[in-house]
Amino acid sequence: MAGSRRGPAPKTKAQREQDGSRKRRAQAIASTLRPVESIDKPEWINGYAEEFWNRYAPILMAARFLTEADIPALEAASRSYARWRDLDQRLSTGEIPMVITGPKGNEYVNPLVYARDASEKMWRLWCREFGLTPMSRRGVAPIEETKARANPIEDRLKVIG
Repeated sequence: MAGSRRGPAPKTKAQREQDGSRKRRAQAIASTLRPVESIDKPEWINGYAEEFWNRYAPILMAARFLTEADIPALEAASRSYARWRDLDQRLSTGEIPMVITGPKGNEYVNPLVYARDASEKMWRLWCREFGLTPMSRRGVAPIEETKARANPIEDRLKVIG
């Protein structure tokens, strides 16, 4: 048993090249995505979600951050923004009480306060995904058009000649 290894058998060089790395797979997927130039607002979006969509969709398109694959995520961000704003407005105006009295007379925090906080947290997470916060913008870059890979030998010949 001196020569046996634990775990799965190692991959051959051909298998490793075929599988590629995670980075290469991500780059291959990203290279197929193209930024959208215009986008239609979904019919179901209204109220606060429409406010979010109208404010941020043009900004994201102008910055070349938005692709067809990102539209469902933008819809989810709009939904979470609307949920947060609606609950926050209703709790702030007193339409929904912050504290509720239970059947035995005990007072406790209305569960909708926790729902509002969870919606705000979800909205902030979506903002981070799209680079809409100052800290998240550091790691976000616009989608660049894929360029044909230059031939390094031609580049060297241009320098020499």
